[in-house]
Amino acid sequence: MRRAPLLLILAAVSAVAHVVGVLVAAPLWRGAEVLSLALLLGYAVAAGLPVPRWAVPAALVPLVVDAARTMPAEPGAGDFGWTVYGSGDSGFDVTAGFDAAFAGSWAALVAVAVLLAAFRARGRRRHLIAAAVAAAPVVGYTAVRVADVGAPWPPAPGSWRSAPRPR
Repeated sequence: MRRAPLLLILAAVSAVAHVVGVLVAAPLWRGAEVLSLALLLGYAVAAGLPVPRWAVPAALVPLVVDAARTMPAEPGAGDFGWTVYGSGDSGFDVTAGFDAAFAGSWAALVAVAVLLAAFRARGRRRHLIAAAVAAAPVVGYTAVRVADVGAPWPPAPGSWRSAPRPR
């Protein structure tokens, strides 16, 4: 039996376990996201890499690193609560919003940039359109987070940010 389909099936099962854990706010297994991405990397290598051969592993490595860095803590590993940091001055850190915006999406932005750089000269307009459609949600998410930096808080009554959320 070939190993590539088995790796893809195991990656999909691990991804489902991760998504279910996120949706119910109780991870089924802490390492599911890391394992899923590592198996996907193994699948890409085992199934045969497209030319250039470095592009897919180079795009998946930041995703694996980010998944390992943001893995949830063991249940009961620490106390949860509010921690307030500050020096007592009332200054506003204008870069904090940018840091927060890119903290959640830096790995996906790097992966998209690597894939677009590697496959940009490969040919057809159809491929460029498909790559742009795939990159749009990643870039759009970051743009919305960065644009939200300067928005006043609390939001003005009647704005889209002040609308009640469905429960």
